[in-house]
Amino acid sequence: MFTSKLHKQWTGLDNQQILKNIRHFLIEYPNCEVRIRVPVVPGINMNLTELLTIACFVADLDQFVPLELLPYYRYGMHGYQALGQEYPLADTPAPSPKEMFALADQLARTVPHLPVTALTKTFIY
Repeated sequence: MFTSKLHKQWTGLDNQQILKNIRHFLIEYPNCEVRIRVPVVPGINMNLTELLTIACFVADLDQFVPLELLPYYRYGMHGYQALGQEYPLADTPAPSPKEMFALADQLARTVPHLPVTALTKTFIY
């Protein structure tokens, strides 16, 4: 989630420090290979507007950084259940491979020279 409001809604904090840390890390460690990995969650950030904002941020970094889209899975659900808590995304389905590939392809076509990976396929134009 890139927009501060959306990030705060789902994590409790805005993402400004995270974005500053990414930029700072790239300056301090210019020879380190970095990859930005973004979970794609239906109903939350699985839309072109939100993902395009992320892709533009990555493309504007001072160093070449690929973007990787990760499909949402309910891995955390059992931990919530073990703690007796309701999992807020219990009814959220995982994106299909076809949906993930379509998003990655669309982002790569919209932001030239940015490699966008979804699952096992990388798109770059």
